[in-house]
Amino acid sequence: AGEKTGAALIAGSAALRSGAGLVTLVSSEKIDVPMELMNSSEVPQNCTAVAFGMGLGRNSKALDEWFDFVLSHKDIPCVIDADAFYSEKIRSVLEKRPSNVVLTPHPKEFQSLLKICGFGEYSVSECVSKRPELIEKFCRKYPGAVLLVKGANPVIGFFRKDSMNLIINPLGKPCLAKAGSGDVLSGVICALMAQKTEDKEHFYLYAVTGSWMHAMASRKIKCDYSMTPSDLIKAIAELGEE
Repeated sequence: AGEKTGAALIAGSAALRSGAGLVTLVSSEKIDVPMELMNSSEVPQNCTAVAFGMGLGRNSKALDEWFDFVLSHKDIPCVIDADAFYSEKIRSVLEKRPSNVVLTPHPKEFQSLLKICGFGEYSVSECVSKRPELIEKFCRKYPGAVLLVKGANPVIGFFRKDSMNLIINPLGKPCLAKAGSGDVLSGVICALMAQKTEDKEHFYLYAVTGSWMHAMASRKIKCDYSMTPSDLIKAIAELGEE
């Protein structure tokens, strides 16, 4: 948690609702958290997955510290999101820690990620219209990473057995365009990682399953325009009824 603590609170609450046994928000300052979430100034020693970037601030010291953490703990799977895609350090992570990483940018964040990683400058509209092509370029350069570019139909790219794979999720509703919905997705994917349900060969399934859960939860929302991230998190718990 950093500059905008609400984003981390949303992701943490989503992670708890998605099956994580214990969720800790790490912050340099004491913050008010729901009674079911933990708060600490340090990463717990028994940590099995991390998600960071949401609301941390683009030039924050905390962001640099998280990049340093994932570089020194390559065995801990991580979700990288939001403000992290505006830091030059993201390139170093992708080069020095090529696996156990799921990236979840929206188109504008994807634009920044592509520029930092040396793919050139693209407009936001190109990052939408050329998503499959740009995702494939990115994944060929960083074959160990799983890239999920958000949008009306999220596209997930990954390499498996030396072949490029693209999966498009058409199941989400318009309410997922609401601010905070992406933080929910990060929390869901992190929770799946924490449960260690997949082996390394099938690491991409964390992103695929998380995106599916996110979309199916949105389909339980009765009124798109009135949805809040909290409504979406509650809807995740209802997926177990099906």
